[in-house]
Amino acid sequence: MPEGPTSHLIALDMRYVGQEHVLTLPVEDGRIEPSALGLAFDEGHRARFGHAAPGQPIEIVSLRVSAVRAIPRRAPELLAPGSGTPDAAAQRPERLVLFEIGEGPRPCAVYERAALRAGDRIEGPAAIEEETTTTLLRPGDSAVVDGSGALLLEIGASR
Repeated sequence: MPEGPTSHLIALDMRYVGQEHVLTLPVEDGRIEPSALGLAFDEGHRARFGHAAPGQPIEIVSLRVSAVRAIPRRAPELLAPGSGTPDAAAQRPERLVLFEIGEGPRPCAVYERAALRAGDRIEGPAAIEEETTTTLLRPGDSAVVDGSGALLLEIGASR
């Protein structure tokens, strides 16, 4: 756990009784002054919604507390550089994919995203698979893997 001071941000979600929308009021220095709370809510309500109803019953819907601590910034992890063409380890068996209704399925290259390296370029049609999603490149599209592992997509003009 990182060392350092922790600050706490406290806020109240409040509304006039019978209303649906709420106004979030920050609590300064962790102190709630009940005598000033209604006035602060009315002023905040007027500023946010353009009207207020002083003297109307107010309810606290939620109390929010957030703990904040600064942590040291880590250097981003960079992928190993690739050759520009995905390694054989990244390639999976080709599959047939239907891209357009009325046309037959087309052969589609398939790649495992975790095995791609920085600078690898993939031309569509292709599928880039990972555990939680698949990126589909249509014919004319392309993708380049940047140093952080992000896929930079170019959508082809053929559509």
